[in-house]
Amino acid sequence: MDLFEFLTCQLVKNNETDLGLVYIDCPADHDNSLGYHNLVDSKIFVCVSKPSPFAAKESVTPYELLDESFVHINGSYSNRFMDDFMAKYGAMNVVSTSNNLEVLKRTIAENTAIGFFNEFSVKNDPLLERGDIVLIPLQCEEPAHLTLGWIRLKHKHFPTVQKEFIKYLNNEAESVDINVVSKYLIP
Repeated sequence: MDLFEFLTCQLVKNNETDLGLVYIDCPADHDNSLGYHNLVDSKIFVCVSKPSPFAAKESVTPYELLDESFVHINGSYSNRFMDDFMAKYGAMNVVSTSNNLEVLKRTIAENTAIGFFNEFSVKNDPLLERGDIVLIPLQCEEPAHLTLGWIRLKHKHFPTVQKEFIKYLNNEAESVDINVVSKYLIP
């Protein structure tokens, strides 16, 4: 659990906020006083440029990527994913780390590096729609995905306004058409 998730959990536990949005990917980190509820699930893909040799592949394994230059998103889940990935499969050549997704995607489109992105990061992205970048499924032993969810105290009253907010979040999450990404996987 990173600092942001820890602080969000603390705010909810201390009754400073009623709900919190967190990544739900490590059940061992869960606090028994909190209820964890999945909201959306997003697959992780390898993002490459159109001229990349990987662009024509149906999928790639982690071992195929170890000699490649990578760009990396500097975010809580991304950092944890990359740390876990390198611990399991080996060191990688990370040439750039940034919070600016547009810069990272442009770097990939220019065939300078490749990167890991979740579906939501590139959904409806012009570079993807034009075919400048291509998403390739990552074939790992364990599923490569992230889950965003919400938390609240288990034994606290759940007012109608909060229930309506959660309904709204669920409706918005359901309206996101993740399958749209799949039509852009292979050129």
